[in-house]
Amino acid sequence: MSLMLKLGVVGIAAGVGGLASLSQLADIRGSVSSGMEMPSLAGLAGLVGIGASAVGSGGPVDQTFSVQRVHIDGLVAQVEIVTAPQGPVRVQASGTPETLKEFHVRAVGDEVIIRLDSAEEEAWFPWNLFNMWSRDRKAQDLKVRISAPLGTPYDIEDMIGSISAGDLDAPLRLDGHALTARFGRVQSAKVGILGSGRIALGAIAETLDLEVAGSGRFEAASAAAAQVDIAGGGDVIIGPLSGGFSADVAGSGDVRVARVNGPVDIDIAGSGGIVIDGGRATSFDVEIAGSGDVVFKGEAVNPNVEILGSGSVKVASYSGTLKQEIAGSGEFEVMNHGPQPPAPPTHP
Repeated sequence: MSLMLKLGVVGIAAGVGGLASLSQLADIRGSVSSGMEMPSLAGLAGLVGIGASAVGSGGPVDQTFSVQRVHIDGLVAQVEIVTAPQGPVRVQASGTPETLKEFHVRAVGDEVIIRLDSAEEEAWFPWNLFNMWSRDRKAQDLKVRISAPLGTPYDIEDMIGSISAGDLDAPLRLDGHALTARFGRVQSAKVGILGSGRIALGAIAETLDLEVAGSGRFEAASAAAAQVDIAGGGDVIIGPLSGGFSADVAGSGDVRVARVNGPVDIDIAGSGGIVIDGGRATSFDVEIAGSGDVVFKGEAVNPNVEILGSGSVKVASYSGTLKQEIAGSGEFEVMNHGPQPPAPPTHP
């Protein structure tokens, strides 16, 4: 979603929330003036599905929440995620008093939201977002520890700093920049890296959806299937895939995959390089514009190759029908069926 569209949605949400608050205040004033009992704060919180919360007080935070998922938004921090056999989600935080004053945790519906804001009341207004981005925050000023049962989904966005986590066995959505993160097993992963972040995941039971903008580095032990988009010089390493693989590289990004067993669809614009060390591509479609190269040390079924420029495509073998269109000095090569030569070095 584009920045302007995000801000538009935020503005609409803020307007609707403001109208609801004004309406509730009017009802409260009416109740007081007529001598009726004023509703409790807990009752008002129930109107909008907001449960327990910890607002920024400048001191350490230690609170539990009976929720099903965790949402981290806009943190600049060092985060540790641990799994517990059962029980509620526990959030602990320590750091500088100035940072803790801006640290807010609250339960909304079935999730706990953890975020940094200068004023909770203004958190959803667009101008407050710009104020937040302009602050000079440091990850070492805030340490957060989250304990949740195995299988708890995590939604982490606009994160700066570091994350250390074990096995989640749950869906993970992670979006950050200047972020160093390591996770164990996850059910599925949707990951976005902006800038020079470094992220490593364990085995992904389902699909990996990865976007890298810049020089970020990503690693995953394995996945059922993977879709990779790189704009810039990102570096991606993925273990064996039990299904297919698709990649769209614009720039000098490099991708290496241990093995595939499904359709392969690759599009390179620039000098990017992709190496797949083995497997069988049930379909094999490659388009290269520029000097990019693709090396597949497995069997390609019905390969369809288009090259514009000096790019190259190499496969260990292929079956079915070969279709190729080459304009320039590019080439398609079938490697020897004997011992496979080492993969050529990827572009820096």
